[in-house]
Amino acid sequence: MQATGLPICSFMMGLLNDCPLATDPRGPAWLTQCIDAAKDLGVANILVAFFGKGDLQSDKQVKEAEFASAVKRLKEAAPRAKDAGVTLSVENMLSAEQNLRLLDAVSHEAVSLYYDVYNTGKSQKYDSPAEIRLLKGRITQIHYKNGPKYLDEDKPYFEAVTAAIQDIRYSGWIVLETSSPSKDGVADARRNGDFVRALFA
Repeated sequence: MQATGLPICSFMMGLLNDCPLATDPRGPAWLTQCIDAAKDLGVANILVAFFGKGDLQSDKQVKEAEFASAVKRLKEAAPRAKDAGVTLSVENMLSAEQNLRLLDAVSHEAVSLYYDVYNTGKSQKYDSPAEIRLLKGRITQIHYKNGPKYLDEDKPYFEAVTAAIQDIRYSGWIVLETSSPSKDGVADARRNGDFVRALFA
């Protein structure tokens, strides 16, 4: 960061997908260490992942015990995050209504959502534009991805998603979590980046 001047808009602990925050006894300490590292690096946003073994739902139904534990542990970590100037941005496979329930249960300004338009609209078949509008003011960061394809190969979908993002006046990062169909990572990143910039132009 010092050498290039490039910011880190967020980072995450991918291990939480195999060692879930909600159920692994080591989870709270890992999250605390992550908050402290974010403060040291000047990173304002931590993606707190709930996928794989950490998924908070099954067949779109909330796993109530894991959900309650996740709420408890996020609530405990939130004051430290606030003091560090860090937001804990939860990313998961829950619906907008389920995520609002989660956020309302935690009830802390340092806990928000990291919204992934592929996980919601493609994997879960939720109405992503409607969800984004429902979650106005609760989204800290957004992922654009499109599986193994280029983003512009699904242009109507991303146009609808972008319109919803503009409607809620979101002004944060759009983070590309994209593949490289051509195996030329730089060229493919440029193509996806140019497409997203054009959507918001």
